[in-house]
Amino acid sequence: MKVTLHPPRFALIALILLFITFTTAAQEIASFSSVQNNGCSGTINSNVNITTTGICRGTGITSVGGPYYTSNGWAWDLDATNYLEWSITPNAGYQINLTSITLNYFKGNNGPGRAELQIDYGLGFTTINDDPVNTNTDDVNTVDISTLTEINTPITFRLFAYRAAQSTGEFTIKEIPSEANKGVIINGNVELIPCPTITTWDGTSWDNGTPTLAIGAILNGNYDTGIQGNLTTCNLTVNTGVTLTISNNTYLEVDNDIVVDGTLNVASNGGVVQNSDTATVTENGTITVTKQTSFLDSWYEYTYWSSPVTNKTIGTALAQAQPTRRYSFNAQNFEDSFRETNNDNSQVP
Repeated sequence: MKVTLHPPRFALIALILLFITFTTAAQEIASFSSVQNNGCSGTINSNVNITTTGICRGTGITSVGGPYYTSNGWAWDLDATNYLEWSITPNAGYQINLTSITLNYFKGNNGPGRAELQIDYGLGFTTINDDPVNTNTDDVNTVDISTLTEINTPITFRLFAYRAAQSTGEFTIKEIPSEANKGVIINGNVELIPCPTITTWDGTSWDNGTPTLAIGAILNGNYDTGIQGNLTTCNLTVNTGVTLTISNNTYLEVDNDIVVDGTLNVASNGGVVQNSDTATVTENGTITVTKQTSFLDSWYEYTYWSSPVTNKTIGTALAQAQPTRRYSFNAQNFEDSFRETNNDNSQVP
C-alpha cells in the first residue's frame, strides 16, 4: 500500500503499524468408534454443523467377531472393494477446514501388510498416506491434511489394506491410546461460508442484485463511490484492469476479505472499514491512500495518523514524508508506573 501526501508542505506524521495474527485453533470435529459392529462402527463425537457416517466396510471384506472393528477377506493386491470408509459433510452454509486425521490400526498374522488412506471431496479419490502396518501391535498414524480447506461438499475417506498373505488374515481399527473407543479422529474447524452469494459489477449495473454484508462483490468495471454511491459488501474482489475509487465523504464497508488485483484509490476523506477481526487485504495490484494535511503554522505542530497495516514500514507507506519528520510511538516504552498526587512532584505507584 502506498500513502500519497498532499500538499508538499505537511505536518509531522506518526504511523503505528499493528502486527496482529488471528488464528482459529484446530479441534476435533469428528471421531469414529473402534468397537466391533457387524455393520458400521458409528460416530462418537461430531461438530454440530456437520453430519457423519461411521466406519463401514467395502463389499470385498467381512466382519470378524471381537472387541474391535476387525475385518478379513483382504487380498495381496490393492482391491477396489477391500476398504473401510467413513465420511463427514458440512451442513448447508458451512465449510470445513481440515488439519489432520489420526487413526490406529494393526494386522493379525497373515493380515494385510500395507494400508493406503484416500480422500474424496468431489474431485475423485486421491491418496494422502500409504505405509506398512505393524503386526499385532498398535500403529497410530497422524496424517497432515491442512492444505484441504474451505470444503463445502461431502468428504469421504477410504482406508485400503493389501499385501495379505491369506484372506483369513485380519485387519483391525483399534482404540487410539487415551481416546476411549475412538479409532479415527478428524481435526480441523467448521465455519460459516463467509459470502455464499456473489454479485458482479460490469461498470454499469450488478448482475445479481446490490451487494450487502451477506452478498459478496466482484468489480469487473470501474466503480466510484462518489458517483455510484457507498459500497457495502460481504467480501470484495477488484479485478485486473479495474479501478475502485473511494471518494471524499464516502466509504467502502467490507465484512470479510478484500482482494485487489486492479487498483484501489482512497481519497483523503474517504473511508475503508473491514468488520471481521480475521479479515485480510491481498494486494496483487495497487492500493493508494491519499492524505492531505493542514499547513504548518508552527514548527511544533503535527498530524497524528494511526493505521492497522501489516508488513508496511514508514519508509514505504509514507515514502513522500521527509525522513527527519517521521516519528513512531511505542506505548510499551512509556509505561506510567507512578502518578503525581498533589501537584508537588511527589509520586505514588
